Amino acid sequence: MAHDVFTNGRSNIHKGSGDKAIAGAPDVCKTPVGPSVVPIPYPNISQSSTLKKSSKSVKINGQPACLKKSTFESSNGDEAGRLGGVISGTTGKETGFMSYSFDVKIEGQNVVRHADSTLHNHRNTMGVVYGSVSTGGPFDDVAGKKYKCAWKNCKGQHTRKVSYDNKGCTVRAAYTGIWKEPWLGGAGKTSSQITLQHYKKENKVKHQATAEALFGTFQYATENHHLIPIKVIEKFEKLAHNAKLLNFDINDGKYGISLPYFITDIFRHDLQSHKTSHKNYSKKVGEQLRLIEKNSLKYCGNNTQYKLTGDLERYAEKLRMRIKGWDEAWLLRNAAVKDRRDSYERAGLPHP
Repeated sequence: MAHDVFTNGRSNIHKGSGDKAIAGAPDVCKTPVGPSVVPIPYPNISQSSTLKKSSKSVKINGQPACLKKSTFESSNGDEAGRLGGVISGTTGKETGFMSYSFDVKIEGQNVVRHADSTLHNHRNTMGVVYGSVSTGGPFDDVAGKKYKCAWKNCKGQHTRKVSYDNKGCTVRAAYTGIWKEPWLGGAGKTSSQITLQHYKKENKVKHQATAEALFGTFQYATENHHLIPIKVIEKFEKLAHNAKLLNFDINDGKYGISLPYFITDIFRHDLQSHKTSHKNYSKKVGEQLRLIEKNSLKYCGNNTQYKLTGDLERYAEKLRMRIKGWDEAWLLRNAAVKDRRDSYERAGLPHP
């Protein structure tokens, strides 16, 4: 069905819109392979036709609208992983919504739009729902006239005016308050082997470590790491400009990870220490951003501009997994492997 109702410049998702939600990161499910069980990545796709928990009194084109609380009841593509997702323990289950309009509601619920973020197979992976980008109001357009939008590389071939949420202005979040600290997923391991000397060795403020020692505790200090470094994305002016039009926020929790500052604390959640400027990491990220920028310049012509935010979200999630998985090509410090071993040995634990 063609889209003719829009919110914030994006098409509204409803039961009859024919839209799809597609997982950007693999839906990793436990799969029987002979006598073994193997985690295998699968695609995951769900359809708006399976919409549940939708609007009751308000219809769009005669169909119930998709809301913040709504789900696409089922999904497919991961059927072979019948023993369930590695996180959710399910296969082919519902798709929910992580983002939605903040200023437009139906029946008290925020409405879901094209390019909003999704959670697939009962929160086993992430993705995006695809509808279409809006082009402006019918009373603003002139039949037969071509319009140019603010997108870099726009060829001026739009048949309607293109509008952007918040006029293309992004208000950055205070990232220090919204990123998930590692201990929120569990208190972390503790060890009597960790001593004052270990912290003094790394802590520039020696009296701080000494004061904490008097109370028998040491601060679990963390630092926030931008998965896509700000200085790197700013080098790609066209990419940064277009992403800003779509309200891309580098401080959004999707683009960051909280990591331990002290090498001594690595063992607590088996996360890399965040120190130094990690130049090699930034260089490799820049190589991928160059490709993302090149692809994004094509999105304007076929009204798929919001694919850019999906590209950035998927890439950030890949970086998160590489950092958490201690991928040798994506270590933040040259001495990261040694740091990891030292941390576990200090805690009296066998290192991975």
